[in-house]
Amino acid sequence: MSVLAAVIVPKVMDSDEPNLRVETDVLANHLRYAQSMAMGTLTPYGITYSSGSYHLFKGSAPNTALGLPGEQDTSVSLPSGMTVTFSTAASTIVFDAMGTPCSDTAGTTPLTTNAVLTVSLSGDSKTITVTQQTGFIP
Repeated sequence: MSVLAAVIVPKVMDSDEPNLRVETDVLANHLRYAQSMAMGTLTPYGITYSSGSYHLFKGSAPNTALGLPGEQDTSVSLPSGMTVTFSTAASTIVFDAMGTPCSDTAGTTPLTTNAVLTVSLSGDSKTITVTQQTGFIP
């Protein structure tokens, strides 16, 4: 068993195939970072998604991309074929100064339901839930 694990695990880890779980975890961590920045600076921060990529923004300027930790570019491109669907009207999540998720880019209108982001690839999907009122992301 040890020999098989020693041979198989590196092959799986070196695969160039996009990993749905890893990409979903990265997006969830970037959402947590946006929330942390909003609470730390008392300024709304958010993540917006469009055409296979997403970026961090500050205040009510969703078109101005800011850098995210661990990323080389200001915009994070998802692997080919991977999509993100938001349950909110716009493909944007904004956190106010208290860390509450909001439905507007100014961070003044708290969500009335949980926001659910569905990350999909090749027929599989994972979800990220942003809890209304608290912004908790399990």
